[in-house]
Amino acid sequence: MRIGYFDWDLDDGAVNADAELCAILGTSPADFPGTIDALVAGLAPEDVYGLWTVARQTAASGGPAARRMRSAGRTGGRTCSNSPPAPTRPEAARRAT
Repeated sequence: MRIGYFDWDLDDGAVNADAELCAILGTSPADFPGTIDALVAGLAPEDVYGLWTVARQTAASGGPAARRMRSAGRTGGRTCSNSPPAPTRPEAARRAT
């Protein structure tokens, strides 16, 4: 199982994806645009609503949230991934994960 992580800064919209998530999405860290649209484009369509739910929960609570999501997969398959329950880096304390 491949697991990738991302930090989403809800204040400015920036998304930082780790190298493994970029690989799952079929891109390199240097080529990942760093936008929520780029992340959503790589998610399984049925998991996109959950991403917005996590964003609302995070905005309401002021703390990090976790969500299991699947990527759309380059071959049409699904890859399951988990986001951590807390930021993995101290500078990401105000970011949704």
